[in-house]
Amino acid sequence: MKPGERSGGSGMGVSEEGVMYTQTAGDVHGVAYTPSGKPTVRKLLPLECERLMGFPDNHTRIPWNGKSEEECPDAPRYKACGNSMAVNCMMWIGERIQKVEEKISHERGEFPVREITEASNESSNHIKTEEINE
Repeated sequence: MKPGERSGGSGMGVSEEGVMYTQTAGDVHGVAYTPSGKPTVRKLLPLECERLMGFPDNHTRIPWNGKSEEECPDAPRYKACGNSMAVNCMMWIGERIQKVEEKISHERGEFPVREITEASNESSNHIKTEEINE
């Protein structure tokens, strides 16, 4: 298979640059490299998957099934990356939601308060325009 070519819906493809294919828990992704001049494909390491997702190094290396963080096997780390969403995508979505919420609040004459309130506080976190003048 040549770079940029796809194999008729099997999900296989080669890309020399650009965005990585979606990582899912059920897929096995590889990278091509040529240590001896002969093209070879190897499986991505959990650390590489974390970096592609925008996570800090070893973010998924946690105590697991009674084992210490250092003994965490690769399988749950791959699963954690495959079942998550890339940090930059989630930030983009969150920022868009915030902009819409702020626009709606502004149109209603409400202005969001930028402080964290305790969960026990049942009062609204918005101030109506009329309340400012009182």
